[in-house]
Amino acid sequence: MHKSLDIWRKLEIPGELAIALAEFGEPLLHSGERDASLKYSEEALEIAREVGKPGLINHCLIYYCTGLVHTKQYEKGEPLVEELLLSSEKLKNIYGIESAIHLHGDCAIGMKDYKEGEKRYALGIEASLKYGTNMYTAFDIQGLYIAINPINNSKT
Repeated sequence: MHKSLDIWRKLEIPGELAIALAEFGEPLLHSGERDASLKYSEEALEIAREVGKPGLINHCLIYYCTGLVHTKQYEKGEPLVEELLLSSEKLKNIYGIESAIHLHGDCAIGMKDYKEGEKRYALGIEASLKYGTNMYTAFDIQGLYIAINPINNSKT
């Protein structure tokens, strides 16, 4: 992975480098290398913003927001999640919309605002039913359960 990043950097194609950095962040996050994941995802977003292509920025936002929320940096993540939602709606990016709505619910729960989390997950369920993405329905139902039963929640 590090060798391929070196190659991308030498090629001097910033948009492609941003995509590679964002994509590398995801497996690092889930393998426990959270600092490296956030570093790559944040760098990807910075490069994407410099390139200035809305679709690229949106793509990188998904990964960075996921990293921030999954590392419980809710206050830092929430405004970026809100940006992701607006950007995704503008681009009609269903994956981005559903990711943002779910992460927005996670932020509320993480900050112990269970009523707001309940509302946000309900919006996520509505969106996933609208788009026919059953996997997100399940994610948001799980989040809704956590919002309704915060005492039994090991996630908070």
